[in-house]
Amino acid sequence: MDENPLAEFHSMDIPHVSAIELPLNVQSETKVISALGGKGKISDAIKNSDVPLELRFRKDPFHHPVQATSSTNERILVKVMIPKKVVKQNQAASVRELIRKNDEDKSTANTKVQPIAIVDKTFRFRGMSDFQVITKNNPVVQDITKNVIGATNYETLKHYVERHNNFHNYMDMSNEYFENKDHNLPPPPVFSTIKYPFDYRYQKNPITSTVKDEKSGEVKVVSKKTPFKLHTILIDISAEPPTEPPAKLRANLDKLLTEKLPVNSADYLLIKCIEWCKEMFTIKPIWIRRHLYDIIPEELSRSLKFALPYVTYIYRSGPWRFCNIKIGVDPRTDPKFWRYQNEYFRVVGVRNSSQQSSRKVIPKTLENAPFSIEISQNLLFDGINLPSAVTYQIGDILDLDITSIIENHMTSMGKDFVRESLDVSDGWINKTTMSLIRRIMRYKLQQLVKEEPIDQSKIYKMSNADFVREETFADDPKVDEGDAKIDNYDSDEEDQDVEEETMGVDVDVGVGDNSEVEEEQIEEQVEKINVADDAVVDKSGKDPDAMDVDDIFTRLGNMNQETADSLRHLVGFIRQDDLNT
Repeated sequence: MDENPLAEFHSMDIPHVSAIELPLNVQSETKVISALGGKGKISDAIKNSDVPLELRFRKDPFHHPVQATSSTNERILVKVMIPKKVVKQNQAASVRELIRKNDEDKSTANTKVQPIAIVDKTFRFRGMSDFQVITKNNPVVQDITKNVIGATNYETLKHYVERHNNFHNYMDMSNEYFENKDHNLPPPPVFSTIKYPFDYRYQKNPITSTVKDEKSGEVKVVSKKTPFKLHTILIDISAEPPTEPPAKLRANLDKLLTEKLPVNSADYLLIKCIEWCKEMFTIKPIWIRRHLYDIIPEELSRSLKFALPYVTYIYRSGPWRFCNIKIGVDPRTDPKFWRYQNEYFRVVGVRNSSQQSSRKVIPKTLENAPFSIEISQNLLFDGINLPSAVTYQIGDILDLDITSIIENHMTSMGKDFVRESLDVSDGWINKTTMSLIRRIMRYKLQQLVKEEPIDQSKIYKMSNADFVREETFADDPKVDEGDAKIDNYDSDEEDQDVEEETMGVDVDVGVGDNSEVEEEQIEEQVEKINVADDAVVDKSGKDPDAMDVDDIFTRLGNMNQETADSLRHLVGFIRQDDLNT
């Protein structure tokens, strides 16, 4: 079969014609041809595709015409012959309806359809008509039209130019010309650059309604949509963790388990997601939410935020802030939970990083999982690549400098590596180790954002510098230069607003009856709240990284080598004394 549906008509030697679709009710062919510029203009546009076909509604040289667009799709022009009787009886009917009515009427002759021509080019006027200016009451424009545009001989144009002093020093006008009045200027060539209409579809918001306050009489727009309650448990670090989900969630879960749910329905996927969460939090009791979203099956991803309140609770402050913690687990009671402590860094360029890592790695906290669980490397801190996350669990850090420091400190400090009691800022890890981890991470993140090389000699100095007691922003408002650069992600005003929103949750009861919107904000709060203990400074306000023990003893040895040797062995005692402070 021929691919061209008109091939049969081409073989019949049917003539080819062009068509013009007009946005008009044509009553006079002569007027239409004149509005299109005449037969010559129409012929030129048909023969030459570069010649535009324009439609003018008025005989005015300053009128803005509508240009046609052309289509070369071929169509068949047919002649339909219907008995006059049927046409007179149904004058308002379309051609299709006339054919149908004629076929139903057995007393009339059959409808005849005859192909006449193939339309191989069609001109359509689909653009909007530009704004128009009526110039008949404008004497200046009428003068130009008559003597310049419509000039029939040279003398008329010459007389017009001489009458205007050959346009020499034409701008040497009196101040009266520049007064705010009608200057009778010709209209611009184009008013609107928009050719096609745009439907803004203005309509009322279907989920809102207007109500009138009975007291003030003020009309307000309120939402008719009831927000979905997630009942997320959000507590302070000093509050006792929950031992079971909220009562409303338990009742809803019992109800869903007794029903026969359609496969892949929202409730069915919620049950499956809750089961998946229970399995994940059995393997690892504390998770960063972005890690869960990274490993969850795609079909359960949309149900995760609804399923987590059934299985977990959240600390809004402390070493595990905004991590999802398994209900019934209290990380404050056992030092083994130090691996799940998280550190947050406000770094310009990290949050806006949209890189998606195709490489998956198994974090150290998941090495003993019963099956392989891999997380995208861009969510972890490796000290080499700029991550797309700003919150990291201590036990999942991949950076070799930090992991070696943790291993060395665990070996050298022994049982002193973890504290006897929990610290709300450092968690279970000793102050020296936490200070060093934060300092190195801040420095490396700063270098990665600026795309500058990391100086390993500076890392070495940090690792071997004397321990200097840390102070938070609350105790000392000064920060060293590195911290000021790394901790300028958001303004303090935005941080304060987020903290106030978080404080509004029902912390006294231990359960925050949060809406879906508030639950979504939790993830943003992880990336916004300013953690004071991330900005580590010494009391003097000097950069701790710049303090080098060897430099001090080198200077002391130049003055008295014997004294320098006798004091060097006291360095270890000084550090140990500070550890017990």
